[in-house]
Amino acid sequence: MSGSERLIDAESTLKYLLGDPIKKIKFDDYVTSLLKQAIGDIRSDKFRNDLPDIREFGIQTGLTQYETVVRDLLFAAILTGRWGQSDQTFSLENVISRFAEARWPSSGLTNDWLAFQWYPICLVIYAAGIAALASRNYPFLAKILQAKIISRANKHVLEPVIVRVLDEMGETDRYFKFLPEYEPSYAPQSEYIFTLLHPLFDRTLFLGNDYERLFDQFEMILALVHADATQRDDGRFWTKPGRFGYMARRPGGPFSAFVSEMEKAGDAMPLLKAGLFSSSTERFREVSKGCLEFFRALPSY
Repeated sequence: MSGSERLIDAESTLKYLLGDPIKKIKFDDYVTSLLKQAIGDIRSDKFRNDLPDIREFGIQTGLTQYETVVRDLLFAAILTGRWGQSDQTFSLENVISRFAEARWPSSGLTNDWLAFQWYPICLVIYAAGIAALASRNYPFLAKILQAKIISRANKHVLEPVIVRVLDEMGETDRYFKFLPEYEPSYAPQSEYIFTLLHPLFDRTLFLGNDYERLFDQFEMILALVHADATQRDDGRFWTKPGRFGYMARRPGGPFSAFVSEMEKAGDAMPLLKAGLFSSSTERFREVSKGCLEFFRALPSY
């Protein structure tokens, strides 16, 4: 089966199963099968052997390999974020936790490509989160952002998957500058993901001009939730700035506008009602203020 045939088959199957809540077990089984297939593909010797030398041959071929492996899961994430009921959204939450737990054999991978092992799950989180925002499905958005994995520091403690994903993906940002069209960008990885996911959302949800607004809004929420979970002992905040982050260095940027909009809702803020930021307006203000200070201190380069 060709890549395009496989994609059409997965997309149609997902829509069919999502459209009938009675088929929730079959839906869960199908999504789990997509996850197992993706993990198996990435673990294969062929996948690792086909990855090019990033510095000698470029990064695009390897990125495309990862993206092809996870493509069916991206459609599952988008469609579930938009149309899924509570039982079905659990399937995606489980995908994120299980995908994050997967360990890829390090043999055959250069240190450059080892840093990209969190790239597939990062794409799934973006796809699910943007789709949830598009449908104002804040409970699902919160589940995605609060999915857990065993902590690196203590195997008896759980930490949000997004903490590991953003920390690890921060190590790969510089590699995206190897792509000529993204070399001048302040946030090349973020810009690349923005461009990559755009046609998938056009195909499934047809968001039009709303896509850019929802993408940036998701990255803001992602950064805030990450900062909330990783506040330093000295009280300061650090998070991974996306496309919006460097614009926040100037007064009146999109981040300030987003925070003001959220704060106007007070306790009725949908993010708080979904359980984020300890459901506290005070905590949201503290985190957003700390993030703004961090963004305004970003270097100009």
